[in-house]
Amino acid sequence: MIEEKKSNLAVYIAPTKAVGDVVVSICFPLNVSGCVLNKLKCGGSQCSAVCFPQGSEEACLGFSLYLAVKQSLSGNALAVSKTKVGDVICGAHDGMFFINWKVKGTISAARKSIGIALKCLNPAALKSTYMQCVKVVGGKTTNEEFAYIADETIKSINKELTIGIVGNIKADKTKLKDLVDTVHKKINTKSVSGTKSKPSEHVSCDHSNLTELKISGWSSAIISDYIQFRVRGLVPTLYNKYLLLPVKNSIWDTKAKKIKKGVKDFINAKYSKVSTDLPEILGYHTLSSGMLCSSDVRSMINSGVSASSLESALNKYL
Repeated sequence: MIEEKKSNLAVYIAPTKAVGDVVVSICFPLNVSGCVLNKLKCGGSQCSAVCFPQGSEEACLGFSLYLAVKQSLSGNALAVSKTKVGDVICGAHDGMFFINWKVKGTISAARKSIGIALKCLNPAALKSTYMQCVKVVGGKTTNEEFAYIADETIKSINKELTIGIVGNIKADKTKLKDLVDTVHKKINTKSVSGTKSKPSEHVSCDHSNLTELKISGWSSAIISDYIQFRVRGLVPTLYNKYLLLPVKNSIWDTKAKKIKKGVKDFINAKYSKVSTDLPEILGYHTLSSGMLCSSDVRSMINSGVSASSLESALNKYL
């Protein structure tokens, strides 16, 4: 893996020939409500439909940014033909909001798509989209609250912006530095004028009939993979600091004890036989499926994740 940093922007490339293209991930600090973000993503939520907890406004603004990026990169046939980007996905984990997409495995294609995405990360220009998102999830907001959330998001972007490029791509330090120099100029955050007011009216979520599996970092991805492999039909939802399972705690406790017995066999069958590119392959998989962000994957690759460390993670959280 090679890395380059300029001001608030950190970019890394983790190449591997074991996959067919590359996945790009942009992330920045933003504490969003997983319930509200998932309502916006799929028109529904596993928890109470009346909830509007803390982080709801951030989720609406993050989703607005995602919609702007998606429209520019893959919103129509012309956009796809120019950017070479497939679908664009978003998510939130460990206090980070991320937008991921797959693209043709060349430096020029990656650079072009990143530049377009960064130009779209302008919270100040998305008030109407934000207002509509709040309405869709049953919340209420004001111009002053939008200005506050947009201003805080701009501060986050200007403080820390991490981009990961993982997959089948040829690159070296010189090409990466040129990429960073080029895309850094595309950062497009504008200030928000007017009075600002911090949102205060929220309705907590009711997860009493669900299971919150508290987990952080890249471990959440391998846990989610294993649960879906062993308990077909039980699909965890990625939230900020946990995985939300659509079953009661008592039911999950029983299932967890049962499936823990198969951890070693799962790791031997699915991971032990993978080449030395396991960290990069796993990074590609988790980014392209929206399970992790570039910050998570950078930590995973730097740690040199192995089959044994994956087995330890599963045993720890089950």
